[in-house]
Amino acid sequence: SDTEDASREVVQRTYYDLIPQDMLASESLYTAKNGWKGNSILFDNGSLITFRFSSQGRETFQGTYRHIIHMDEEQPKDIYQECLARTTPVGGRPRGEMIITFTPIFNDRIGISWVHTDLYARRGEIPGLKFHFWSLEDVPDYIIPDKEKEIIVASYEPDERDARVYGQFTPVGIQLAFPRKLIAENRKHVREPQLCDLEYEEKKRTVPIRGI
Repeated sequence: SDTEDASREVVQRTYYDLIPQDMLASESLYTAKNGWKGNSILFDNGSLITFRFSSQGRETFQGTYRHIIHMDEEQPKDIYQECLARTTPVGGRPRGEMIITFTPIFNDRIGISWVHTDLYARRGEIPGLKFHFWSLEDVPDYIIPDKEKEIIVASYEPDERDARVYGQFTPVGIQLAFPRKLIAENRKHVREPQLCDLEYEEKKRTVPIRGI
């Protein structure tokens, strides 16, 4: 996470809610105020989860092989690269996995996200790289009622909604080529090209047009 406070308030609390308590070693203690004791979780089977923070600098992420690394929010690129190095297969172990969860909010000081330019734009070139986009609409109604979703969406400025509601890489505060309402409407009707569409387009290119 970015800071220890962010880790304790979001990630550590979420892990506490998800982990069955009977799997924990006796040393693993959690409180809402302080998070996990020592910023780590030890399991009965010897497995370990540690929480680290980019505010500590790249060096704190150095170390040995990691099976799974979860980066919450977009971290600096040098820390991503340091973490990626920790997933290198060693001693017959499988390649480690990295999961990054974040909302792609545009930063006018640094421009477009490095995740977009270095990962998303190259997703077809990098083996094993996958992107999943979740929107506010994907949240079950029992967690956030539909009426509350409407209030949340209405509270955002129009140029924030693509990023905050739909999780899209959309620059905030920048005029787009098409009106946002038109983009949103087209998103509802978009579909994958079908084979018949491709055949039709091919015929249009190959059949000569004759005048009368």
